[in-house]
Amino acid sequence: IESIIGPNEDGGHIWRAHVLPNDFDADGTVRFLKPRDYDPKKKAIKPRRGVFPITEKDLFSSLVCVAGKESSAEAASNSGDDKGGNSRTLKNLVSTISSTGSSSQTIINEEGNPRWIFSGVLNGWPGLTCLELRKIEVRSVSGLKGG
Repeated sequence: IESIIGPNEDGGHIWRAHVLPNDFDADGTVRFLKPRDYDPKKKAIKPRRGVFPITEKDLFSSLVCVAGKESSAEAASNSGDDKGGNSRTLKNLVSTISSTGSSSQTIINEEGNPRWIFSGVLNGWPGLTCLELRKIEVRSVSGLKGG
């Protein structure tokens, strides 16, 4: 695996994405996103925005576990009906971070932790594919209001 994705170490360019809840535009009201980054006619996030907005569904469905404990066959069998593969375990981690009130959680760099690769296209930027997920930061709702 390391020959393909490189060693598990710090380094490289860091891209920060803004993960939105799936219902960020429910009831015709856009939450957590600036109006300039939303297309009301298409009811969608505008592509190629500078803040790299992405819905949680798009993020989790594009994650692939490539190394570490979670890439084992046992972890795959525990993923249930989740079509995103092993991303179910990552979703549980995010839920745990949110419920404990922690603001930041490193999920990759510790020995034995899985390595997660985002295999989609980030906000329509064709060059932003195959990115390694290194950290998830959870902010309070008051810190995420758009406008």
